[in-house]
Amino acid sequence: MKLKCILVTLFSLPSILLGADSVFSLDKQHVYLVQWGRTPPRKSGVCSLIDINLEKKTCAGIDLHETLGAEIGDITLSNSGFVFCATKSALWSYDPANGKCIKVLDAPKDTQLIEIAYDPSQSIVLACCRGKDGQELFALPKNENTWIPVYNRRSMLAQVEFPVFSDKGALYFSNHGDLWAGNLLAQTEATLPALYAAGKERPKPSEKWPSVNMAELAAYRYAPVAFLETQNTTSDSTGLHALAIGRRFVYGDYSRMYGGMSWGQLIRCDLAVLDKHTEMDIPGGSKADGKQAIKALQSVETILEVNCLYLCGSRDGSLIFYYSKQKPFLIQNDGKPKPLEIKGLDEFM
Repeated sequence: MKLKCILVTLFSLPSILLGADSVFSLDKQHVYLVQWGRTPPRKSGVCSLIDINLEKKTCAGIDLHETLGAEIGDITLSNSGFVFCATKSALWSYDPANGKCIKVLDAPKDTQLIEIAYDPSQSIVLACCRGKDGQELFALPKNENTWIPVYNRRSMLAQVEFPVFSDKGALYFSNHGDLWAGNLLAQTEATLPALYAAGKERPKPSEKWPSVNMAELAAYRYAPVAFLETQNTTSDSTGLHALAIGRRFVYGDYSRMYGGMSWGQLIRCDLAVLDKHTEMDIPGGSKADGKQAIKALQSVETILEVNCLYLCGSRDGSLIFYYSKQKPFLIQNDGKPKPLEIKGLDEFM
């Protein structure tokens, strides 16, 4: 009984940190950051988002608190260039061109929005929500006004944290500190398990399969990089948090899990060969030799010996932005990091 309780606790632990706290604009001239840990009363340098102008090397605060009525927990970028903002209770859309922010949709019933990511290949928002029984996944297709459920058949094994999509629809996320790769498929003809999950009966041989407005998750543990331990001390468990996708690599903030942020690394590894999301294309089961995992781990390299406060990639993967050691940095075409001098940024940090 004790072992069962421990396992349930392990697989239901929420992520300590939130996900995509920064995004590039479509033209790669701006980076938008969520300002963490600042609440009203409003003071100088306190805002909802920080707008970094990479061309002018300046920054400005964007205060949306009066409109949102809450702090932003996560952001992602749409194909239209709008910045989707998630509060616990709703999804919002901020238009940098005119400064307007409108509500898109309330959070799914009886849940809180925790993390969001945008699949540009399908124009779909993926939402990781906290429900009464743990994580629940939902998707919002383009031009829809209702969340659709995302079927995650082995949700006890695959908790989606810090999700990011490539421009071709490949999905990467962290799960208990390890790097997972896969895809999201929105469809109207569900597989049999998904049909059962939607509460529908299997049709008779003479009947047509019912239409089901839902999505399915297919993913696998690509790079088992997490260090997990148990001892009577402050946690030393270390794993991936925020992720960003470059042209050849996946970048990740590799830092302490389950409490503590005093140390960590910025690492990267080769992209998974996974772009045919419409075919739910993931490899078959690995053999005991672990060749697939070994190949992924052999590609891991350390970029920085300090954890990152912000990390994101441009839509085309040509630029990676991160903020660490009280300074912003830019990586171009998977090259070496170069420090940025952004006037006035210190006022917001």
